Amino acid sequence: MVGFSEREIVAGLKRNGQNVNAIIRFLHNRNYPTIRKMVISLGGNYQDAEDLFQDVLVMFIEIVGNDEFDPDGEATVHTYLYSIAYRLWVKRWKREVKKGKWETEFASIYQKIDDVVKRFEDRLTAEQIISQLREPCRTILNGFYIEDLSLEEIGLKIKRSPDAVKQQKFRCLNLLKRLYE
Repeated sequence: MVGFSEREIVAGLKRNGQNVNAIIRFLHNRNYPTIRKMVISLGGNYQDAEDLFQDVLVMFIEIVGNDEFDPDGEATVHTYLYSIAYRLWVKRWKREVKKGKWETEFASIYQKIDDVVKRFEDRLTAEQIISQLREPCRTILNGFYIEDLSLEEIGLKIKRSPDAVKQQKFRCLNLLKRLYE
């Protein structure tokens, strides 16, 4: 399967050139399984997932055409498509709840999924921010917040004591705070 970078996807969709079909196939192959899993976990079926994904692609192509998606922005195409799908599915779900089709037990499932998606998005954002830092901050913060390593384990990785890692972690967090204020 041919792969495309974020910029190639956006440029190809804007130009509406000969690569558009290949880009759409690539987006489908890469993103549909994740969206299908989300739809099914929230009470939908395969047809619902396929219909939703088509709507998501149409919306995304429109967003790209209107220059509302930045390939160098915070969200990747994959994350962006997933968030569109999630929001559309929740809207449909809420519409069905109002019709009385689904039971109230889905409210707790919705909250659980919402929490998972929020953690997933937060983790992606954290990984993107941390990746911009220099060493040892990158290793320390990635180890502590992404890999859930203890200060001792991080210390072994970078050959420092746990106390030194703790102090450096504090400095790195202050650096992040200054950078993103």
